Amino acid sequence: MNQAQHIEVSLDRQTTQQISANRLRLKTSIDVVRWLSFQGCAFRGHDESSGSKNHGNFLELLSLLASYDEKVEDVLKSAPQNSSYTSSTIQKEILQIYASRVCNVIREEIGDRKFSIIVDEARDESKKEQMAIIWRFVDEQGQAAGEVVEVHQFFKDLSDIVNIASASSNRHDELQKAQATELTRLVSINELATGIGMNQIDTLQHPGETRWSSQLNSVTSLLKMYNATSTVLENLKNTASNYSQRGDAHNAYSRLRSFEFIFILHMMKEVLGITNNLCQALQRRSQDILNAMSLVLTTKDLIQKLRDDGWNELLKKNDIFL
Repeated sequence: MNQAQHIEVSLDRQTTQQISANRLRLKTSIDVVRWLSFQGCAFRGHDESSGSKNHGNFLELLSLLASYDEKVEDVLKSAPQNSSYTSSTIQKEILQIYASRVCNVIREEIGDRKFSIIVDEARDESKKEQMAIIWRFVDEQGQAAGEVVEVHQFFKDLSDIVNIASASSNRHDELQKAQATELTRLVSINELATGIGMNQIDTLQHPGETRWSSQLNSVTSLLKMYNATSTVLENLKNTASNYSQRGDAHNAYSRLRSFEFIFILHMMKEVLGITNNLCQALQRRSQDILNAMSLVLTTKDLIQKLRDDGWNELLKKNDIFL
């Protein structure tokens, strides 16, 4: 074997070993993400620095798996900094893939059959309101089935998108400029009415933790500024000053443009819009029982109407945004 052939064989062997090591690192990270997500555990630690005594669930579980497998331990210790597959960005991407697959399975399982939705909310130990949506339907075998969609995750994504898109004065200015451009475009094609005080440039609003009205305002503001927000995030994922910011912008943009997020965004606007008057009335100190009962009945009727006739319209709105 001549020298050129020897070098080529050596490079091929090194490449094969590197691919195998990368796959093992990624597989280990995937297993950790799957276990933590199924158990509903937090991923990140308060302090993940090398001197920390607790690096968070993800890194600690990764270390535990490595302690039982020498191959895993070796590839993790020898991992290059740019391909360790343990960063928060990689964790989020893996989790997003799982979430997408779960949603696809739910959609396939429901198919064209009719279904109902139950919305409930409760305050947890940290005094934060946690909302869940339960989808009830009858499967192909005629058995009642149900799936829970964590709306808390939706509002977390919504908060992240708002934070990233308007994190600084520069980004806020970019967002305002993009919104002005979008309004001009809509007016030019006669899709937006004009007049004094109309079409003012708004700002994105953060969803509150306990008030449905603030969540409604946040959802509404993002719908109004959806294209502008999308433009800003798309620019950020390519032009942000460092890798971390580009990764965060990329994840936020991907989530913003996903079918699931857009569908829940429109659905929450409808649901929160229907229940907003009732919530406002029930929060008043002086209660008019007759008026409150009337609002309860009206709210039930409107939700029933949405349940019976509102889905086609929601899907049409979704198609426009995609």
